Amino acid sequence: MEPHPADGTARRLSVPSKAGLLGAFDGRLLFLDLTQDEDGNILVGEDAPYAAIRLVDPGTGAQSTTKLAEEYEGEVTLADGTLWFATASGRVTAVSARTGKPLWQTSTSLEQPGEATYDPRTRAVYLASASGRVGALDVKKGTLLWETQPRAQSNATDWDATRVRLLEGALVAATPGGSVFSLDPAHPERKPRSG
Repeated sequence: MEPHPADGTARRLSVPSKAGLLGAFDGRLLFLDLTQDEDGNILVGEDAPYAAIRLVDPGTGAQSTTKLAEEYEGEVTLADGTLWFATASGRVTAVSARTGKPLWQTSTSLEQPGEATYDPRTRAVYLASASGRVGALDVKKGTLLWETQPRAQSNATDWDATRVRLLEGALVAATPGGSVFSLDPAHPERKPRSG
């Protein structure tokens, strides 16, 4: 009998306990394995780098691992067959989920951006920082399309989990300091209007 993972049946799969599940790729679950030290111990912590892509078939449990061309750290997003790594320094690296090889790398001036948000409509990746700065990168070449000025107050404790999401063609950002704002990705320079 063939397994039916969509029927709600629980199935135990064995993956490393520190591997991070990012989503699905080619019908398999995609995990990122953290780097191990010389003794085989998994490095943990906020800045622990990722070393490999692990694909797991949800029906059979079969696994395959692809070593990343280099170790990457930071906030990571999986979309459209690409992994986007955003580091605290504002550098964004696009990596093929199939080969583990880098596609492009671009430095932004965003301070500690959160995870990237992919927009298939505009073929752009958007990131935001705790100060409410938002940037856009072309997904094919990594070209920096634009960056905005700060739109929120921030302090040294706010440097985490800044998110930007798509909502009906607009970008909506929520900063750790509690600021929420939206902007038109086609006109990011427009000043917000009060309602």
